[in-house]
Amino acid sequence: MKKSLIYLLTILLMLFILSCSSDDDGPTDPTDGTSATQYYPGGVGSTFNYQGQTTDSSGTSNYTRDVSFSSQLNIGNTTYIIQNNNVNISTATFSAEFPFRTSNTGMFIYIDTAVFDELLDSLGIDPSLVTIIADQEVRLISYPFNTTPQWNAYTVKVTAFGGLISLNILELQGNYKGQEQLTIMGQSMTAEKVEYIATVKIPESLEDIANPPTVTLSATAWFVKDVGLVKLDGSGVIIAAFTGGGLEFDDDESTATETLVAYDIK
Repeated sequence: MKKSLIYLLTILLMLFILSCSSDDDGPTDPTDGTSATQYYPGGVGSTFNYQGQTTDSSGTSNYTRDVSFSSQLNIGNTTYIIQNNNVNISTATFSAEFPFRTSNTGMFIYIDTAVFDELLDSLGIDPSLVTIIADQEVRLISYPFNTTPQWNAYTVKVTAFGGLISLNILELQGNYKGQEQLTIMGQSMTAEKVEYIATVKIPESLEDIANPPTVTLSATAWFVKDVGLVKLDGSGVIIAAFTGGGLEFDDDESTATETLVAYDIK
């Protein structure tokens, strides 16, 4: 379903910055000295390089993704780091960025909720009839992992007809799946495995909002302490979220996998 891809990418990926909430709404800070920051480490100047492969209706392609933490940005009382993503696939190059922050208990990507007003306008929907309520941040890591094995990573809700109808059009759930040994860059590493499940409900019209078609997508990420994100595998649409929209696909049945091949943490 091409339309489901457009919705998810619009809602979750094509984002920039207006304002921010700094509430973690997460587990209690760990007492053993560890931190979620250790699983997405690095300050400005850090770089990470990945090699990947995508498969969609147009075929299979290899790509590289070069990540750099370019600068800091203060929004309200919260400091974010800007992650730049440069994806090279076939003869094309895509560049995208997103702001993120880490704390003792989580890793968060900031969402510019103004994008939803643009979404309604692009669909020709009167904003006085429909309201979109979205979380300010996507929570990709909830730490300690064992304390919160399942969490709500992101939700977008639509209300219509004066509140008579309410529908979560996007729910992203994180699920901690335990530890797994991986060989990365020729080294055996102990990784924390996290599965993400996105449930997308796409009303084709206002009349369809009460019973829209549903698409469920999943992808898995592996995080290594003091290294960061080392592997992604699964739905290309979800994996595109990790690239800030730097990957593009022809359909929502696309898949992708990528692995860390080099890094330099500052």
